[in-house]
Amino acid sequence: PDPQRGKPAGRVEWKRGWQTGEMAGGGCHRWLGAALLLAALLPVSSLFEDQVGASDFVLKNIGTVTTATFHTDNQKRKVLVGTELGAVAALDVKTGELLWRQMLNEGESVDVLRLMGSQAATLSGGGRHLSLWDEKTGNLLWDRTMGEAPAEDAEAQPADLVFLPDQNGDSIDDMAVLYAGAVSLVSGDTGHVLWSVSPAKGDVILTSLVGNDGTEESTVTVVGASPSGAAAQITTLAGIDGAEVKSPGSVNKPSGAPKTFCAQHTVVSGGCFVCLTSSPTGAHMTLVDLKSGETTLINVADLAAAAGSVPADLVATRGGVSSVALTFRSRNLATVSEIKKEGRAWRAALRHSFKWSNESVVEPGQDKNGQELWFHARAEEIVDEERYGEPEGLLKVTMMSAGSSSVSEEKVINGYSRLHNGQTRKLFPNPYVRKDGTHGLRALLVTSVSVAAMVQQEFVIWEQHGALADTVAAAFVDIPVLPPLHDEMFSAQVKTNPVAALFRRFAADVTDLVQLPVMLSKRFQSTGNPKRRLRWDTEGVSLRHDMEGDRFGFKKVAVVLSAKGVAYGIHSETGAIIWRRTLSDSWTPSVTASKIFVTRGTSLPTQFGMLQVLVLGVNNDSGHAILWWINPLTGVLTGKQQMKHKVLHAAMAPAMMEDHTKIVILVQDNMEVRVIPDLIVAHQMIERRLKNIFFYLVASNGITGYSVWCKPPDPTVIFDEEGNLDYFVEEVGSNRYHNMQQGSGTREFHAKESWSIVFPEGETVATVAPHSNEESVKAAGRVLGNRGVLLKYINVNMVAIATQAAGGSGRKGASKDPLVRMYLIDTVVGGILHSVVHKDATGPVAVAQSEHVVLYSFWHQRKQHTELAVMELYENRQQELRGAAEMMVYNESRQSSLDMEKPQVLSQAYILPAGIKTMSVTNTMHGITTRNFILGLATDQVFSLDKRLVDPRRPTTKPTAADQEEGLVAYSPFIPLTPTSFLSYNQTIFNLRGISVEPARIESTCHILAFGSDIFYSKVTPSKAYDCLGDDFNYISLILSVAALGIGTQVASHFLQSRELSQAWK
Repeated sequence: PDPQRGKPAGRVEWKRGWQTGEMAGGGCHRWLGAALLLAALLPVSSLFEDQVGASDFVLKNIGTVTTATFHTDNQKRKVLVGTELGAVAALDVKTGELLWRQMLNEGESVDVLRLMGSQAATLSGGGRHLSLWDEKTGNLLWDRTMGEAPAEDAEAQPADLVFLPDQNGDSIDDMAVLYAGAVSLVSGDTGHVLWSVSPAKGDVILTSLVGNDGTEESTVTVVGASPSGAAAQITTLAGIDGAEVKSPGSVNKPSGAPKTFCAQHTVVSGGCFVCLTSSPTGAHMTLVDLKSGETTLINVADLAAAAGSVPADLVATRGGVSSVALTFRSRNLATVSEIKKEGRAWRAALRHSFKWSNESVVEPGQDKNGQELWFHARAEEIVDEERYGEPEGLLKVTMMSAGSSSVSEEKVINGYSRLHNGQTRKLFPNPYVRKDGTHGLRALLVTSVSVAAMVQQEFVIWEQHGALADTVAAAFVDIPVLPPLHDEMFSAQVKTNPVAALFRRFAADVTDLVQLPVMLSKRFQSTGNPKRRLRWDTEGVSLRHDMEGDRFGFKKVAVVLSAKGVAYGIHSETGAIIWRRTLSDSWTPSVTASKIFVTRGTSLPTQFGMLQVLVLGVNNDSGHAILWWINPLTGVLTGKQQMKHKVLHAAMAPAMMEDHTKIVILVQDNMEVRVIPDLIVAHQMIERRLKNIFFYLVASNGITGYSVWCKPPDPTVIFDEEGNLDYFVEEVGSNRYHNMQQGSGTREFHAKESWSIVFPEGETVATVAPHSNEESVKAAGRVLGNRGVLLKYINVNMVAIATQAAGGSGRKGASKDPLVRMYLIDTVVGGILHSVVHKDATGPVAVAQSEHVVLYSFWHQRKQHTELAVMELYENRQQELRGAAEMMVYNESRQSSLDMEKPQVLSQAYILPAGIKTMSVTNTMHGITTRNFILGLATDQVFSLDKRLVDPRRPTTKPTAADQEEGLVAYSPFIPLTPTSFLSYNQTIFNLRGISVEPARIESTCHILAFGSDIFYSKVTPSKAYDCLGDDFNYISLILSVAALGIGTQVASHFLQSRELSQAWK
């Protein structure tokens, strides 16, 4: 590596440890050793520190925030958060920058987060796992398991944690932990359990801990109540040994209170246990002294006269406050009451009463002086008729003092959009004292679509998009370029005359040459100049981001779909989120997104920039499918359709409309096939292709194939009096297709079963890998070293299905050993083309299919390693191809499923020193470049595997000259994980789930997007960038060299002419 550019970051880092001294053999050996070392270093390809992020980016996400706490020292500007994803992280309060992040086990959410000094403690996994972290660096100090895992059908019990002063003499604070009804004292130094007791009595469920570190001996008080609310318990334990000290124990029901007097409860500071019970006729609140157990019964109707005798709910608090909040759903009202002790009895005094709704959030907070405030946040609806009648949000936050002053202040937050952020769900306030003594607003707001927004005074200063941690699908679209470059890109997706394509290419090159001075002038312009708005941009994204496309397809928008019901547009060059779209609204407040289709990737010149993606999701309330149409460049929602049924299968049809819109086919649970878009022209195109349309549905133990048939609709059922499709009009949002009238082109499509395969008993489907319809194949044969040709068996209708059986079931016909079986099935006729079984094998199983190759991985249980198995399929016909013309004919042909000719299968197995989560295959524009397999490893890293390493034809002996000419290397069972092949170098994509691949507009390059809890993007060049210049190419030197050669040529020509003239005069 060049010392001027720094050491390589992640891929290769050389560490040299030279020792001085004489080497036996003299100086020649030293020179020979240096030469060998230099020869070893020369072919190394590494990534320099200044290249990190040049063609890739990583978006590190934390997920939905479940708990948060601000650092007590405001100068540190830090907030610690725990998420349902299992992330423990620290964020900068001012900028939202991720200072550090640690991930827990997959599926283990953070339940409790407590901060004490420079240490943070978390309870996760329902309170079973206790971890202690250094809040400065995020380093894990120790962790431990608090008890046995509960049964699967057991009801989850509350968990809690409080810090106590040192109890074991090591000068480090300890902590009391509540888990599964047991209270334990854990050493803050080592994590060892010092004592553990189970103080619960009867059916009481313990819920909260209260620490007491006063002048007396430190104690911890645990409180709880029975599920019915008929019993409550207050028990105080000695911090030193867990012995029960004088405490109320079981709480007696106060006179006049309902039988279930403690249906809801919380603890307020000062030593008061608050119980609440509600009935249709009213609510009663019982105040219990934690030390004496004396009770005070309060009729809530007397406390809050505006509410009257109606049911109420108690707002749970995180402790440390001296007041309580009650909500009254039937009155849309909430109150805040101060709880204070007068003599020996506790009293409640109403301080605030305000409007409240189910979408409001009420939370307490304290400033650095300990003054208590309550915060009420709500996003009020404002209907914007220009946006399809969708409600826009106006966020308001009210601060209320809990003291006797009863002061309140309302803040209207600028920059908050309910349309994009959803409803408010949680609020973590952190009020601060300004110089004039008044309070300033600072709070972390968590919304229904997992947005964590930091609010300060009247502004949203930053946002964290937790929904990105639940990404389920991704797709790429090109940023459009102006004609004639646009015409060239458009013709790449539509078969045109080669001569016309050549003229388009020539026009594009001439345009580049003409625009070269303009592009060079832009390079030297000041970066402060305002950007111009592009003509297709209706939302102003081009004013904030570089949205001018390039003819090579390097600039793309990655449309990322979250299961939370949020779609994002991410710029491939910068990793910036250029837009986001929340799919839920007032009519469908709870949705889940599942698939995304690029239905219009390029547009006609007359519809420049009108691109389109189709998102498929589910209405969680009804279970029915929902469709959304989104412009991937701006994020504008252009259409929505609420279906009447569930969708079992969705796929892109082999048809494209005149406006370059691709057709999507949906199969509903009533076996009706819907054509999207629902237009007559789309129906006619599908009807003409019915004989070529087949699909399959995979169950846990089998697969079923279907064909599609159609019939004219019944006008008396489908159409209304005006001739419109009433069937579609009844679906919400389908007025987008009112132009579909009754006519000969309208059809109803239905599915009928064609074949079915049931796998052997005990086998269940593990993974399914269909053939990609977007894959480009340019060579139908493989040229051997002896000039022979193996014809590839390319069947686009073939699906690879991996099943696994646990073994040892004892059932007749079932395997005694665990096994993994791979099936290759033709989905048109339902024939099994090939199957292979691997004994002593278990999952996880990952499968990828490309052209004629199937690669899959599994865990070999007996040998305890991951195996990669490869199958290459070739035709059985023996035919010699004598020239390029015959090869071109075969390149345009495909295997017919109706012939049902089984292929010749070449297979081999290899050992990989890492597990595999997911697989994908590189795909280039024309399919000429060598394909690499992209592996998502169990280490949550992305690895590029050269296809030559898993070639089943690798010779087991020394390669012959013909083998070497073919590019075969000697067989080795081990596949090394070369550091330079890690696309993610030293980055980790936590919970890696999938990899999306998209070709660029030049043959050598493709784009990949790996997603899980994090998102990783990179450009991949399987055969190196042979058709473009590198980013570090010295253009100035090239221009100067060409100019010098031109000037030198002119000077030499002048002298030559002068010499010839002089000789002519002689």
